[in-house]
Amino acid sequence: MILHYEYSLEADQTRLEVDRLSYSIDALSESFEALGEKLSKVVISDEEVAYDISVIKENLKNEEYREHVKFMHEYGDYVVPYRSEQIELKRLANEHEDEIHQLKLENIYIAKLKERINHLLNRSEVLDSISLIGIVVGTLLALLGFSFWYFKVQRLLDLKLKLEMHDSSLR
Repeated sequence: MILHYEYSLEADQTRLEVDRLSYSIDALSESFEALGEKLSKVVISDEEVAYDISVIKENLKNEEYREHVKFMHEYGDYVVPYRSEQIELKRLANEHEDEIHQLKLENIYIAKLKERINHLLNRSEVLDSISLIGIVVGTLLALLGFSFWYFKVQRLLDLKLKLEMHDSSLR
């Protein structure tokens, strides 16, 4: 029974953590949606974004390109609105992804704890039934033994003692 309460307490604590993280995930989702709406208004042409590393390496040899990269690094938030917000939201999303994974593991752990609790409760019910049967059978055997002793042994001993007392008083 003590294990049942300990496991129930641990399961409740984990559920609270799941609720807290779910709330955080919901808030993060709302932030992503709001940022998505803001970003949909910002237009960035494909010409501004270079994906090939070899092209970037080649361009870094050009002084103007290096100045452009330096400028974008320093003033990128002004040129590409909400860039820092987007980076922060991606970081939070990655953090929450790890927390979601932990929550899934906790849920598996809780499910296993519930299985163990149910197993222990079923076992406890069986043991309770066996104990009850033992108590009833033990009580019946004790009553039966007492009645056999009283009627077969003690009454005869009482009668013998009574006769001996009667004989001794006659002498």
